[in-house]
Amino acid sequence: AAGPGLRDAVPVALFLVLSASAIVEFRRGRRGWLAGWLFFLVALSPVLGIVAAFGLQGAASRYVYFATLPAFALVAAGLLRIFETRRRELVVMSAVITLAASVWLAQQTSCYLTAWKDQVSLWSRALSLYPDDPFINHQLGAAFIDERKLEKAAPLLDKATELGSTRMDLQGWRSLVHLRLGNFETSLGIHRELWKHGLTRNPPAVDMHCLAYNMGWLSARLNQL
Repeated sequence: AAGPGLRDAVPVALFLVLSASAIVEFRRGRRGWLAGWLFFLVALSPVLGIVAAFGLQGAASRYVYFATLPAFALVAAGLLRIFETRRRELVVMSAVITLAASVWLAQQTSCYLTAWKDQVSLWSRALSLYPDDPFINHQLGAAFIDERKLEKAAPLLDKATELGSTRMDLQGWRSLVHLRLGNFETSLGIHRELWKHGLTRNPPAVDMHCLAYNMGWLSARLNQL
């Protein structure tokens, strides 16, 4: 896996700058900045993944909706203070900010609609950002299975395995996809690994009867009578 890059450094630097700024403003007597920053951190902490309380931890922009309320409150308070002394300038500034925000939000909405069109578009977008994530490769492969595009699903499921995914449902789908595509030797090899795994569990984590039937059928097709 690649080491930390600019994508990882920017949020760390931003965190340090905002923390330092909040402390400096607090020492100057402006306590609202530190209070707002601490509110943001506390509100966001349950979904940061430091403690895996919700199973598989991911990231989503909706996590910051509630946490960023103090930031908007501080901006509103600042605008009200300006409005008391410079009403005309504030009207012009508000119009410019509103127009810029509307254009930016429209562009973001367009991007979201494109990415969230369906499962394939969603996970394709995720894969373009994180091509070496085994979970994303698995999910995009599963999405192609739903659309019956097995030739596209197979390499994604194989890559998820190469990247270290050990999920049994992934291996089950891999074996069936390769079977459907006629890759009998590959499918039989995956079936045998699943069989070995099933023998180590009580009760087994896989359907041993289904595995036995498929392994017999595949062996026959490969003339391994």
